[in-house]
Amino acid sequence: MTSFLTNTGYALLDIWNREIIGWTIQTSESEEHARHLFESIKQRRNLNGVWVHSDNGNPMRGATFSVWLATMGMFLSHSRPLVKNDNPYIESFFRTLKYHAAYPGRFRTLEESRTWMGDFIDWYNTAHRHSGLGYITPEQRRLGEDIKLFDRRNETLRKAFAKHPERFLKSGPKQWKSQRVVYLNPSHETKRLIHRKVA
Repeated sequence: MTSFLTNTGYALLDIWNREIIGWTIQTSESEEHARHLFESIKQRRNLNGVWVHSDNGNPMRGATFSVWLATMGMFLSHSRPLVKNDNPYIESFFRTLKYHAAYPGRFRTLEESRTWMGDFIDWYNTAHRHSGLGYITPEQRRLGEDIKLFDRRNETLRKAFAKHPERFLKSGPKQWKSQRVVYLNPSHETKRLIHRKVA
């Protein structure tokens, strides 16, 4: 799981399926807002043993907050100072949000921003097809539908290749596979191992 803190908002993203599992928009940053958000998520999901990776916002860096998370069964890590891409999944989410055609840029009221965000999160989790997931939605990934979807896609491509091989490379169409293990910031050695397994 990864999280991001803006001046007035919090969002938590499950890096395995890219689903936003909790969010809130407030008028100020505070540890209290962060606690309320985690408590509301814990009522819906089992967070025991989960690592939370966060940016370096003040509320998330407080020692009391780290201890409180530990009492809830969670562990906290932070982005390295001056490393902008240390939290890539949540950064990608906010880029998608800010460049979405319906993003107004500014909101007149707090309630307006919350309403818009709720609609956007619903679309993001259930309709937005992520390139990083193989063009499926977070919901499809969470429900385990990705394996069947990729099987169907591969079968369709196999039939198309048999019928029109000239439309493909000699090696044939790409084979889609469900990535079962996800890394936040893999080391160079881990990347080499991943590449060997894929190849």
